[in-house]
Amino acid sequence: MTASRRGRPRSEDVDSAIHRAALDSLVELGYAGTSIDGIATRAGVARPTVYRRYASKAEVLTAAIAAAFHESNPSVPESGTAREDVRILLTNTIRMLRNTPIGEVIRAIVPELARDPDLRRLSRRLLDDRRKLLRAAIERGIERGEFARSIDVELAIDGLLGAIYLRLLFTGQPINRGFAADLVEQLLGRP
Repeated sequence: MTASRRGRPRSEDVDSAIHRAALDSLVELGYAGTSIDGIATRAGVARPTVYRRYASKAEVLTAAIAAAFHESNPSVPESGTAREDVRILLTNTIRMLRNTPIGEVIRAIVPELARDPDLRRLSRRLLDDRRKLLRAAIERGIERGEFARSIDVELAIDGLLGAIYLRLLFTGQPINRGFAADLVEQLLGRP
């Protein structure tokens, strides 16, 4: 028998408002300028409402980023080919990084990872969750014979995501429409 929860159920609208406020604050003010008080004010909720959900600023921000990533890629697609599934996952990630505040959020958080162990730990968990989708699609492709059995799956994921984040954070080279397909072709090749 499970214990019943006390109080009202959590509101998805409030969660969404907190997430939007956290991301907007981070883009506008940077990590150091973002605070729980500021997030609560932007979200139109009381400070305790935020603290009932999250223990720290790092938790709020990583939860907001996780929600955005989940919205862009909620599950492994089932297009019929693993090659296309990987391309879709990468395209959705690129679209999110280019067309939503998440690209700016990632740029703001990266310098803080070296200084904030809590943020680093939570970000690693977020990255691990996102890698699971690519891992499942690539392993499916190996099982079906679409990708070579010799592929190092973890290294392939590093290459696929690393190329996207390298362009986003450092080189400024375009992340255009065909980039995801090019990555799949170059890094996963043919069996």
